[in-house]
Amino acid sequence: HFLDCFRSFFVLIFNLVLDLIELPCNPCFTFFICHFHVSILAMDPQVIILDEPTAGLDPNSKHQVMSLIKKIQIEENKTIILVSHDMDDVARYSDEVVVMNKGTIVEKSNPRNLFNQKTQLLKWHIELPKVVKLQKDIEKKYNMLFPKLAMNEEEFVKLYKEWHHEK
Repeated sequence: HFLDCFRSFFVLIFNLVLDLIELPCNPCFTFFICHFHVSILAMDPQVIILDEPTAGLDPNSKHQVMSLIKKIQIEENKTIILVSHDMDDVARYSDEVVVMNKGTIVEKSNPRNLFNQKTQLLKWHIELPKVVKLQKDIEKKYNMLFPKLAMNEEEFVKLYKEWHHEK
């Protein structure tokens, strides 16, 4: 009887979470997300630590997972500690970055400042995000500098349009 009640409760929470997160119903992805979200809702932690949460996912599912994580951070007012080697995700989703080298913290910064430290990034073997590489290539080609470093494609498009309009 207890297991029946638990299953009914889980199905109820599962359906509530599906309504909350409003994602397409890819069965594999939906199970992962719902399990993830139900666990978070049940425990209600202030800090959530995620180690490479999108490893092995296709690009669309990866974007959905990262968007959900950001949504939880903002709407549920949670601190998310994201361990990632994907600098595109770090640039797009992080507010603060802690760089570790051999178990020691070597840098604490926001992504924009971090990705402006070319010499240090080389020393730490950190790749630039794709959008930052694109921006640097255009700046070099046209011998100009954008007013700030873009952390995602939307920011870059806006900067590029403003620059192109001024030319």
